[in-house]
Amino acid sequence: MYVDIEELDFSCKTNNKENPEFIFKKAKNNVFLHFWATWCGPCKRELPEIQKLYNEYSKDIDFICVSCDSSKLDIDTFIFNNKITIPIGYDLKSVLASQFNIRSIPASFLINKDNNDIEVLIGARDYDQLKSSLTTLLQRNVGSTFSNGEAPLT
Repeated sequence: MYVDIEELDFSCKTNNKENPEFIFKKAKNNVFLHFWATWCGPCKRELPEIQKLYNEYSKDIDFICVSCDSSKLDIDTFIFNNKITIPIGYDLKSVLASQFNIRSIPASFLINKDNNDIEVLIGARDYDQLKSSLTTLLQRNVGSTFSNGEAPLT
């Protein structure tokens, strides 16, 4: 899916004390934007898979997992109990979900800022499926490598 990155503009409050607001225009890297909720079974199963990706690629990709829950306490409790360290965005009034026309979760947007390309993933994926989608999108940056030394497609 092609999108004019210059026109794409979104932000949300986060649980990250060092960076309390995620602002897309200020993202230094490509972006992994994920919508989920604590009440969504597939979301709860997928989040640990995204955590693995975050652990591996957070130096090269800006991750933000936006919760569609209406209770910050529910989100924070879930994150704490499941030892999730990915930056979590709060969309308590579904403003961002509406902006992205979210009809079903989990939903991920893999945004390649270098070539105005977005891959949309609807439904839960395992680690290998997520990594494959992510690296396929990013391999379009000719000659790029991740900070861990891997080429984008492994």
